[in-house]
Amino acid sequence: MTSIAFVRRVEFGHEEAVLRLKETLKANGWGVLTDIDLKATLKERTGVDVEKYNILDVCNPKLAAEGLTASKEAGLVLPCKIVVYDEGQETYISLYLPTKQLPEELRKAVALQKVAEEAEVSLKALVQGV
Repeated sequence: MTSIAFVRRVEFGHEEAVLRLKETLKANGWGVLTDIDLKATLKERTGVDVEKYNILDVCNPKLAAEGLTASKEAGLVLPCKIVVYDEGQETYISLYLPTKQLPEELRKAVALQKVAEEAEVSLKALVQGV
């Protein structure tokens, strides 16, 4: 675990991790805006072959609206990022902690900090429950 991420190793394969994560997010008010298959993209554009790696941009519309109400600059840290990646024979889900995304200047907006904290608590629980 790093200081900017919540990381969980899962007991199932990559594709199942992505599918379960998407289903869990949707069932709990979060949407997946994009799912970037980085392995395929890098192979296509550079010829480089890497392990399976998906980047998901996720958003909770209610929290996004609250964040933008608190500060128009909130859009700079939207959406939240979750990655699913393989390392050897193991698969991991990693959440970039919303509270760590906020630069010092935006942390001064107390309402925005509260939204980031709420998003973080929610997403950590969902990743843990996948």
